[in-house]
Parts: sequence; C-alpha cells; structure tokens
Amino acid sequence: MGIMKYKILVDKVVEKTQYDPEKVSEIVQLALYGIIDIITTEGQIELSNFGEFKIVTSKARKKYNLQTCETYAMPNKQKVRFKPSKIMKERLNRGE
Repeated sequence: MGIMKYKILVDKVVEKTQYDPEKVSEIVQLALYGIIDIITTEGQIELSNFGEFKIVTSKARKKYNLQTCETYAMPNKQKVRFKPSKIMKERLNRGE
C-alpha cells in the first residue's frame, strides 16, 4: 500500500463522477482548504463516517544538546491529531 497523492485522489473522483478533472481538482482543493480553515479557527472538525481532526497542545519541556552540552527550553507546540470514526476503524480491521 502506497501513499495516496493528491493527483491520485483527484483521478479517483474523476473516474467515479466523470466530471472535468480541472473542476474536480479545484473542488478537492477548496474542501481541503476549508478543513484547514475550520481546524485553525474552531480547533477541531468532525467529518461524519471519517473521523475527527483536533488541535492539541504539547507541553513545554527542556531539551539537552549532546554536542554542546547545553540545556534549552522547547516551547508549547500545537499539533493536529486525527481520531478515526467507528466506521473507519471497522473497515480498517476488516481489511477492506
């Protein structure tokens, strides 16, 4: 199983819908930008039958540089965490 690239995703949608590839590419890109906008403004988005994207903040911590023997502080960091839906988990575990 390889990595799903943007072009392959667009090609699969074009194959199923028979729509113009340029329009499909534009729609997919707008949907992805919309998801990013909602995550950054609201902090999370839940997509039915797919899963939930949520911003989580990691704790600040101290790091140690082995080459210089210095300790420095790492600030809080925001990351996006994905939690798959029940339907997705079931399909993954069935091997579909």
